Order: sequence, then C-alpha cells, then structure tokens
Amino acid sequence: MPEMVCESVLGWLRSSHTPALWSETAAWQEPEWEAARWAIQVHGIAPLLFRHLREQPRWFVLAPSLQSYLTDQYELNRQRLYLMMAEQVTLLRSAAQAGIPILPLKGSALVWRYYDDPALRPMADLDLLLRPEHEEMFAALLGGLDYQPTGHTPRHRSYTRSSYLPDEIFTTGEHPTNPRAVELHTEARESFWGIHYDVTEELWAGAKLTTMGEAQGWLPDEVALLQHLLIHATMDMIDGKSRLIRLYDILLVGACLREEQWEQLLRAGQTRGEERLLYGPLFLAERYLGQIAPPTIMARLADGTPRRLQAFLEQTTLYHLSFCNPLVLPLQERLCWHHSGWEQSVAIAHRLLPSPRTLRQLHPHLAALYLLPLAYLAYLFNLLEGVVRRLLQSPRRPWLRRGQGGSGG
Repeated sequence: MPEMVCESVLGWLRSSHTPALWSETAAWQEPEWEAARWAIQVHGIAPLLFRHLREQPRWFVLAPSLQSYLTDQYELNRQRLYLMMAEQVTLLRSAAQAGIPILPLKGSALVWRYYDDPALRPMADLDLLLRPEHEEMFAALLGGLDYQPTGHTPRHRSYTRSSYLPDEIFTTGEHPTNPRAVELHTEARESFWGIHYDVTEELWAGAKLTTMGEAQGWLPDEVALLQHLLIHATMDMIDGKSRLIRLYDILLVGACLREEQWEQLLRAGQTRGEERLLYGPLFLAERYLGQIAPPTIMARLADGTPRRLQAFLEQTTLYHLSFCNPLVLPLQERLCWHHSGWEQSVAIAHRLLPSPRTLRQLHPHLAALYLLPLAYLAYLFNLLEGVVRRLLQSPRRPWLRRGQGGSGG
C-alpha cells in the first residue's frame, strides 16, 4: 500500500493525469492519506502540489486534512524562503565588500532564476561555493555576522547563527523557525565507491554576475549547474534518498538549455567517461515529469551507461529509491552503477574498507586523525547493522534530515 500511494502522489505533478489515478485516490481512507502526507514530505513537494492542484477540480478529491497541510506548507515555506533569501543577500554583500567571490549552489542558485515563485522550493540551508584560499577569510566574515561553526565534513563546513537555534524543531514539514544553516563548499565533487565527478572548475568558468534581490553575485551557467544537479541526484539514487524536488530542479534547468548546450553537457560526461551519472537521474526525471533532454542526447548518454544499470532503471521506482522505502538498498543495486570487472571489484573494496575521507564524511564527530580507528569501528557497526536489517527485512533508521521537516539543499 505505501508504494502504491507514493507513486500515485508523485504522479500528481505530471502535466496529464489519468482518470484511473484520481478514481483510486478518491477511495483512499485515513491510512492512505497519512502515507500520502509522508511521501509529500519526503519528496519536498508540498508547496509545488499546492500551486499545481489548488485551482483544479482535483484539489477537492484530496482529504481536507491534506488540503490544509499543503496550504500551510506553502505559506510556511514562503516565510522560510523570505528569511533565507534575505540572509543570502546579506552574505553576498559582505563577501563583495571583502573581495571574496562566492557561488550559490543547488537551491541557493535555483530560487533566484529558475523558480518563478521561490516559495515552491524548500531549502534546508544556503550552499555556497568559494575558492579554498578564501575559506578562512569568509569563515571570519561569518563570525562577524554572528554565525557559529556547527559541523565540519570533508565536503563542507556548516555555520548557524546562535539566535537561529530554536527551542522546538518542527519535523512534519517546512517551518521558518527550523535551523537555517550556511554550508561552505570549496569543491563541487561527488564520489561513490571509486566513481568521481568534479564540476568545480566548470561552475566557476561559466559563472555570470547576476542581480539577486538587492545584491549582485555570481550564478553558475546552465550547463555546469545542471551537471552538478545531476551528479548530486545520482548519489541520492545510489544512497536510497532520492527526492522528486531534485528531479523537478533538473526539469527547470534542463528547459533552459539550447541544443548546443545539451551537446556541451554530453561532451562533459563523455570526456570523463561518466555518462551514466548524467543519464540515471535524467531517465528517472523524464519518467515522472516528462521529456527534458533531446532524445538523441539521451540515446548517446545511454550508450555510455552499463546495460545492467539501464535495466535496473527501467524497472525501479522513485519510491524504491527514496526514504519512503523503509528497507536498506541491497548491494547489487548499488553495484549496477559500476562497470563489470575491475571497477566493481574496486567498489566492493571501497565498501569494505572506506577511505579516511569517506569515514570523515560519514562520522564527522570522529574526524580527528587519532579518532579514525573509532570511525572504522563505527562504520563496521553500521555496515553489519545494514546487512542484518536487510536480511530481517526490518526498516532502516527513521529519516530526519538535520532536524528539518523535509527541506532540500
């Protein structure tokens, strides 16, 4: 039942709906409506559904409780985004005065250019890319603005204003008082068990000076931004934490690309030999949201994608690849992203004996060099726990994303 409900909910954003979809929905009882609310929260699409459905007759098919939830979530996220965008403007101004170039990533870039209503895009934090030589200077600047360090991993450093830490955290969706962090990145690089894709230099090379609110700042060009969104979505798919809102991001940016830009994106994947990392999320996004890339581009990306991976994508669902699925993804599904032979052997080695960088990412509280043995023990415990949970078909740990109700990056 949860999978059926989740897949139905994800279908509500399609441009066309089959009558059967809505006749099934109309027959739902309280357990189905609660499962629908959970799927909406996991996939970060409450504000989108509110705007998409509220003026349609289908709105009145929804249970009154879900109508109220979607309405409240849109308004609460509007308030949250108003605060976060104002905070971003302050940071852009301060960085410009200090001569520090910073580049918004993910939602921090998308809300300024690609969403006609920023309230449609949930955000947990402001993701900012800066050059390594400016990191300490910008951290000092944040300190002057009352931001305190709240976390450090090999991928980013997190900062939050002490006044932003609420007494209560709302876990059923977006809320303006939930923690609003700033995450500093010095690279835009994704990796998984020997697979790597780094788009840092392309993001900087194509950046354009743009007006954002009452400040000016740099935004990535469409091709580099789409690459980053795709590789980030790929890692979510592999980790079993996919979200429809990330695929919707891909739809919006993809709609802005011209034919020659799609060719540029294809060449970027081919040069790295990593067409699969671009193909996977595009394939899934097109299934749920409609055509995004030209068919010729998809065909050429498929040529560089392992056949086993293509077969897996054709038969899997977004429910299965998200936190709606309570089970840990099996090893063979993760390995299908790798080419057979040596690459899969390297992947298994990474799984059994992760690098220190990976350990610091997974267990940032044990990041110090002298604590690495404890990090390995913690990793081993989690690995064995996952195997046992999979064998017993028991749910993985409850999903709670940095204390947020369901925000995305």
